Amino acid sequence: MQNNFTELMESIIAIAPEELETLTEYPATERQSVEWTAFASTTNRSNNLSVTGLMEQVNVLAFERAFQALVHRHESLRTTYKFKDRNVIQVVHAAADSKLALDYTDLSQVPDAERKLGQLKENVLNTSFDLISGPVYQVCLVKMADQKYVYGFVVDHIAADSLSIEILKREFQNLYIAYASGNKTPALDPLIFQMKDYALWEQDINNSLIGQNNLAYWLEQLKAPLPVFDVRVPVNGDSLPAFFKAGKCTVFISNDIMEANREQFANPSVFITAVLNLWFSWLTQNNSVIVGMPVSTRESDKLNKVVGYLIAALYLKIDGSDEGSFSDLHQLIVEKYSEALAHRHYPRKGLPANIDNYCTAMLKVNLDMFKHSTYTGKLFTHEYLSNIPFYPVDCEIAAFKNGFTVSLHYNTSRFLNREVIDVFKRLPLLFKAVLEHPGQALLWFKRELSNALA
Repeated sequence: MQNNFTELMESIIAIAPEELETLTEYPATERQSVEWTAFASTTNRSNNLSVTGLMEQVNVLAFERAFQALVHRHESLRTTYKFKDRNVIQVVHAAADSKLALDYTDLSQVPDAERKLGQLKENVLNTSFDLISGPVYQVCLVKMADQKYVYGFVVDHIAADSLSIEILKREFQNLYIAYASGNKTPALDPLIFQMKDYALWEQDINNSLIGQNNLAYWLEQLKAPLPVFDVRVPVNGDSLPAFFKAGKCTVFISNDIMEANREQFANPSVFITAVLNLWFSWLTQNNSVIVGMPVSTRESDKLNKVVGYLIAALYLKIDGSDEGSFSDLHQLIVEKYSEALAHRHYPRKGLPANIDNYCTAMLKVNLDMFKHSTYTGKLFTHEYLSNIPFYPVDCEIAAFKNGFTVSLHYNTSRFLNREVIDVFKRLPLLFKAVLEHPGQALLWFKRELSNALA
């Protein structure tokens, strides 16, 4: 068994190049299988990544040709999926059979154009893609005026991750400029690997002794009993079930503050995870918390140009206590994170089917997020065995020259006609407190949070 991606792929291509060229069906990756399960079990499922922006002038033909070239170049944009022999299968369609359907709308002469543009954006961003028939993406161009165009690209998460969006943005810009200037054959570096190649490698390693040992590790980490996410908001010694509706809180963390704590909080992703772990521990009144963290599996430079869903899910189960400081908790998560990262390749279907229901939070923070201007993910919260719905929370991480922001777009509501305290607004206080007093005891932070609600 070869566990090096590049060596494995080069050996496959060297052995049977003509067979790879004619084959159209391949195994799906672990994460693609998860997305398929959600698609097959949910009506109007929508789990998309998107890019929107403004352009002053647009050569519509060059715009369309540039996106068509991306579809021809990246197989994941012309792949559909099916269930066969109890497995999810990728069906890669030939480039010649994959025609781009540009959704072009002219609102330049339409009254109330901005309102209609907002409706279009809402509809496009919430598109529910048919993974069986395809396509798994949508491209839109809206003319607002002669010097104002709005473009949008939406793709199902099964076909792309956040780094894929950066790849597509960069390549589209190069292609569009070339086509608009009259270059009929713009050149991009050839792609050596595609998602199907990664899927074959992943299948190989998951079936190996390495994959089985990693699965045994996760089964041990996530064995029963698991903590149940039961949200209770402390109010004068009582507890209220938490409901949420639209709201937002944003925390700005300056580079100066992070630099002052660089030795202790070297990895921003782990630092954010530690803060959320403490926050949810206080919120749920349970010291045992599971925080899920998807991480990139682009372990070879050869994968840096691949558009696809190259993600593995880590489940950081922290059995803490109120003893010790935030620094102690952070160090515990650093150790747990490093250990989990070493076991990131495993056959996920070997885990309990409902494992995500036990996650207090699923924080989507890419390890390389600070190499890019903005990364947008979602913080998913769940309740297990409860009739009380707990709605998703969007978590947006935006990096700037002088620091970065952590924004939570959350939900609030009423329960039995009683006001539920907006606990999300306590989160900025917690970020501020742990950065200023990392050596303070966890019990002190929880007491400060509770006092803020009084």
